[in-house]
Amino acid sequence: MGAFWLEVRRSPLRWWFPFLVVVDLAVLFGRARWWIGVWPQASVAAQIPAFYFGPALAAVSAWTAGRTSRHGLVDQLGASARPRWQAECVQLAATLCYGILVYLVGAVVAASVSFPSAGPGFLWPGYLLLGLSLLVICSATGHLVGSWARSQILAPVLTGVGCLAAITLLGSGSGFFALVGEPFLSVQVVPILLRILLSLAVASAAVMVSRSSVPGFRQKRRAPRALQVLGTLLAVMVAGFAVAAAGPLTSPRTPPKAATCSDTQPRICLWPEDRKYTSQADVMARNLAALPAGLFVVPPVFYERGLRPGRQLEDFYIGEGSMWEAAESISINIITETLPRGCQPRSPAAAQKYYTAAFELSTWLSVRMTGGGQPASVRGGPPGVDRAAVAVVATQPEPTQTAWVRDRLSTVRNTDCG
Repeated sequence: MGAFWLEVRRSPLRWWFPFLVVVDLAVLFGRARWWIGVWPQASVAAQIPAFYFGPALAAVSAWTAGRTSRHGLVDQLGASARPRWQAECVQLAATLCYGILVYLVGAVVAASVSFPSAGPGFLWPGYLLLGLSLLVICSATGHLVGSWARSQILAPVLTGVGCLAAITLLGSGSGFFALVGEPFLSVQVVPILLRILLSLAVASAAVMVSRSSVPGFRQKRRAPRALQVLGTLLAVMVAGFAVAAAGPLTSPRTPPKAATCSDTQPRICLWPEDRKYTSQADVMARNLAALPAGLFVVPPVFYERGLRPGRQLEDFYIGEGSMWEAAESISINIITETLPRGCQPRSPAAAQKYYTAAFELSTWLSVRMTGGGQPASVRGGPPGVDRAAVAVVATQPEPTQTAWVRDRLSTVRNTDCG
């Protein structure tokens, strides 16, 4: 422990710690803030800084690991009473100590700002452990490269850039970091544990195969030493194959016994984790109830995705904190219930008129539900629809809007279907 605290006091990260905390908070709040108040989303937001800290720790770890060879202390380390890998382990642990501390600061802040609106619950540990495993893998990789490199500048730069490039190219589909924490998906225990085991195996390989440890092969006990090194490398390979074979990181959750629903008719039901959107759901439901009678067939209940297993495509999804996407999905369900089923227009011209009118109706319903047009943060939309013009229609007097809706309904109902 004395050697460990000495490494902590000598680490270059002691000067960079305040800056890294600022970077953590900048990433946490600068990327988005819609995650506040939703525990799975807040957990992912707290994990995302690992995407940036991982390469930074790799560079610092490479610099620290190269200190022994830069100062010509490899032989002196070999003559020490302790095994060489223990000294390497102390160096790596000191670097990880700073990185994990910064990471935990971000997690505490994410939890603190979410408490007022999130209700019961807490950060999901699976996502936090995912970011932690990424930090360990990057730091260990930097330590291994730095212990063998002869350049005190090139090794940290290449290691940091290389880790960042690898993370970027692999993307979130690799399962080593997440960008969104949907409440209808839970983090599986086995894949997370395997990623932790892989990170520990990489860290073991980094300290056992470092440059100051390998000279042990020339000693009398080189056979046991070789077995140790080969064992750690084999453990990395086995853990890597196990992670790949374990399948996806997340799986559908079991729906709760009681969803969080609006008090109005029709009802809009949410996952308990998304309870902060209840007030918006109430407004949308009241706006649906206020639609002119006799125009649409409105289902009595609308569900957030995952509350009804096997019917995910029919239910709405809250995209990046915006209820607009949920309103679009609800409006499509209403149009589907209202219009004739299985209509296939006989000609391209008829198909264009049919789908344009249907898309205009769904867009109008979305505007009426949310009380405004499509947010600027939401990209795309139904093809062939002038969304700004439809938003203007939604501001007209009720008789004008009703006439506009009846005209579109007449178009789709009088289409010559096959």
